[in-house]
This record gives sequence, structure tokens and C-alpha cells, in this order.
Amino acid sequence: MTDAVGKELPEDALLRRRVLEYIDWGTGVARDVSASPVGEDLGDPGPTPRWGWDGLRRPTGC
Repeated sequence: MTDAVGKELPEDALLRRRVLEYIDWGTGVARDVSASPVGEDLGDPGPTPRWGWDGLRRPTGC
């Protein structure tokens, strides 16, 4: 993914950094979920974090 970001996105350091942060965050979520036993109730995922130019913004209470 890092290679694709470097190859396909415009020369914008902030944009590239934010996309890579998003990929890293999503990978962490996927690891957590995939480590759960098959059939385990993962519960309510709660509010969805938002991404912006300032990075990850978690909803209040997270």
C-alpha cells in the first residue's frame, strides 16, 4: 500500500501521510477483529472515527 501511495497520489506530503495513517489504523482494526474467535459477538462498534486533515478524530466519549 505504501508503494501505491507513493506511486499514485500527487506530491502532497500531508495527503500521503494521512492516507498512510488511515491504512495503518484500518489494519489495526482488522487485526483486532480477526484475532477474535470465530462466532464471537464483537458487540456494537460504537461511533465511527472521522478522518480529516488534522488526522484521526474520535467521537466524544471514545
